[in-house]
Amino acid sequence: MKKKISLLTSAVMLSAALMNGSAYAEEDTPEVKTIVIGGIIYSYTVDENYSWYDDETEKFVTIVGAQNAKGEVKLPLSLEDYPVTNVGSKAFFNNTDITSVKLPDTLETIGSNAFAGCISLEKVENSKGVSNYGQGAFMGCTSLKTIDLSGAEDIYDSAFSSCISLTDVNFSDKLNYIRQEAFFGCSGLSVVTIPKDTYIEYNALGKYYDLRSGYYKSDENFLILGERGSHADSYADNYSISFIDPKKDRRGDVDKDGFVSASDSSAVLQEYARLSTAAEGTFTSYQIYMGDFDENGRIDAGDASAILAEYARLSTLGDEPVTTTSTTVTTSSTTSTTTVTTTITTTVPKTTAKPTVTTTVPKATTKAAATTAAVKSTTKAAATTAKAAVTTAATSTK
Repeated sequence: MKKKISLLTSAVMLSAALMNGSAYAEEDTPEVKTIVIGGIIYSYTVDENYSWYDDETEKFVTIVGAQNAKGEVKLPLSLEDYPVTNVGSKAFFNNTDITSVKLPDTLETIGSNAFAGCISLEKVENSKGVSNYGQGAFMGCTSLKTIDLSGAEDIYDSAFSSCISLTDVNFSDKLNYIRQEAFFGCSGLSVVTIPKDTYIEYNALGKYYDLRSGYYKSDENFLILGERGSHADSYADNYSISFIDPKKDRRGDVDKDGFVSASDSSAVLQEYARLSTAAEGTFTSYQIYMGDFDENGRIDAGDASAILAEYARLSTLGDEPVTTTSTTVTTSSTTSTTTVTTTITTTVPKTTAKPTVTTTVPKATTKAAATTAAVKSTTKAAATTAKAAVTTAATSTK
């Protein structure tokens, strides 16, 4: 009898606890309110944060929905005199009409799938204050080109997955995590700089799904810039992704053989010849970074000259095998012929380690696209032939 009474009492107490819990849950759930601003019907909640430190309650606003949002959208800075700090889960989910969003200075968090599927969204402005991007926050935003991620501390799973138009992202040292598949399938990204202490999870960067093979693959054109020994270095090594430490790796080593040499200069001139004739370049992001010796954002004869000068300088230090190069590039078409002569004369005085380099590049006399080209190398290295004609003659002076 006592056992039955005890069980009955326990059941009553459990029911009361559940009822009280439900009551508390209902009380803790913020009321969803609406307001019309610029024709957009915003749904929002006023939330609270209690600080034990100063015994104060801080109120803030989360936008949980937006009806009739289209074109350029500017989110409100505050509602009911409380700052808008969050865009809630699925607030703009699958909205195909918005083209840009300007975030308020007060915004801190973009929730899971908040803008997922917004395929017309091209840019997100004023995002530098956002510290957290929820799971799938911008997943499938195929038109998204620009967003400032300098304030990000955590970028969660698939946050920018399949954002194929995204070409540039910037991070700061405050970034802690790039979670799994955060930038998966972002084919427009080619170069990303990762802070030293940022941890990168499974398939987060430089990875895509190959429909033909049915396997996940690493993007051969993707390049990570970072610090040797960092998490980014380990990630790149694990997934066979190109990695460069700008502070340690030698700029100019285009062919990845560990040396700056005449062959690197020749390779740059070949690429320059291709680009000069409106042909499509063949360099990967790694080669472009290494070949752009003067850091002016393009591959040209000046880079070839600078690489050769660096090679000559290193040769005087006994760090590289010695050869010097002068080069002529000739391109032709069915209607006309264009000759671009690049003469690189390198003089290495016996008493100085820094060579004197003179480069002459006459202007092309035609805009016709080239159809034939060849490359000849007369250095001690083997001759190389390609679509552009590049003749390399080796000379050496003391």
